[in-house]
Amino acid sequence: MVVIILPSLQSGGTEWQTFHLAQSLALHHALHVWVYDCVHVNARLHQAFSALPNVSLTFGVMAGLQLLPRQRPRIILSYAINYYLPEIALRLISGAVLITERRNLYHWLKSQKRRRWQEYWRNCLTHTVVCNSKAVANVVSRTEPEVADRLQVLYNSVASFLPAPADRRHVMAAVGNIKPGKGVEEALRMFQALEPHAKERNIVFAVYGRCDDASLLAGLDAEFVRRVYRGEAAKEAIFAEAYCLVHLSEAEGFPNAVLEAAACGVVPILSDIAPHRELFADCAVLVDSSDAAMRAIRRALDWTGIAQVEFDNLSAKCLATASQFSAERRAQGYLELIDACLN
Repeated sequence: MVVIILPSLQSGGTEWQTFHLAQSLALHHALHVWVYDCVHVNARLHQAFSALPNVSLTFGVMAGLQLLPRQRPRIILSYAINYYLPEIALRLISGAVLITERRNLYHWLKSQKRRRWQEYWRNCLTHTVVCNSKAVANVVSRTEPEVADRLQVLYNSVASFLPAPADRRHVMAAVGNIKPGKGVEEALRMFQALEPHAKERNIVFAVYGRCDDASLLAGLDAEFVRRVYRGEAAKEAIFAEAYCLVHLSEAEGFPNAVLEAAACGVVPILSDIAPHRELFADCAVLVDSSDAAMRAIRRALDWTGIAQVEFDNLSAKCLATASQFSAERRAQGYLELIDACLN
């Protein structure tokens, strides 16, 4: 039995990455997915998990602690961010091998409150720490030195999907939840300033993601926001008509939306941060300031016209980059890690 611990089943990139991993692991191991949060559950994701053969689900902290010891887990794979006591208890009760994930640099840089003593004891009980990029591994080795010798990098993957057919790519999109550090509000401000130029070129702006902090939209024209903000949507719909993705976050672990865009030949304009440089430097436009981002977006408005050749070259590089991050390769890395722990 392999237990996967998730904080929630919201429809973010981490949760879908976990679903595709579970889909592969369930072919080889019985899985139990334990979700702390009983409230924030995306219906589509819940349905997808529930339909997996050889996989069971538990919601709630106490329900998991009561049920899982009877399951006799041999491997615990935990995605917890800053809530460690349940997995520490499960590890001590069951004696299972604990594998923990580090995936998001916010944990160390800004928006998560660290419970360092819990983190330390969890780390002492951890067999392997999986990082989804070298950039994350570098931060973990500095901030959690007790696990510096137990780090392994397994990149996220893009699961095969086909965008809905479109007659013409004419959308410049930004994807991300509207909250501090993700840069979505900055992209919206630039889109608003450049809307007249976009209309001249028959380009449409669109923004996808949850609105976690509406205060960040203060100062933007409300009618403009209503036109371009489309809320949450499946990636098949997001990239159906898109040709360019604007992603200006301050910190990332592995930017799943960028990989999904690249897999569709959508060219990204990205903030110049370590994970973006590591993963997408060959196929993206990297910008290190708001002025540089504005110039890049203005230039990208011509990619469907006078700069089509530039776009075609970058789009081909995006497809080549995305092909290196297959779901099969990621699943094989986890299977090898689990097998090594069991043996």
